[in-house]
Amino acid sequence: MLLAAIIGLVPGLFADRRYLFGVKRGYHAREKLRSQNLVHTENSDTCRNNCRSGERTGRELTSDHSADLGPLVQSEQLAFKLSDLRAG
Repeated sequence: MLLAAIIGLVPGLFADRRYLFGVKRGYHAREKLRSQNLVHTENSDTCRNNCRSGERTGRELTSDHSADLGPLVQSEQLAFKLSDLRAG
């Protein structure tokens, strides 16, 4: 009878042990996914900030070019108007 009880309990102990091992493994897997998600979020934020700073730099360059090319455009427009006056 004692032997039957021991034989009946042994598979249950192994099942509990496998269950606990699975719970522990699942916990570690979730923690790993959380840390990976955090790293990906930080990388995404960094890329987004780099893109935004690139846009600002592009806008600043455009305004700088407009300021530099403004007098040249005005002189070309003046030359075009003078050529129209001479022709007309």
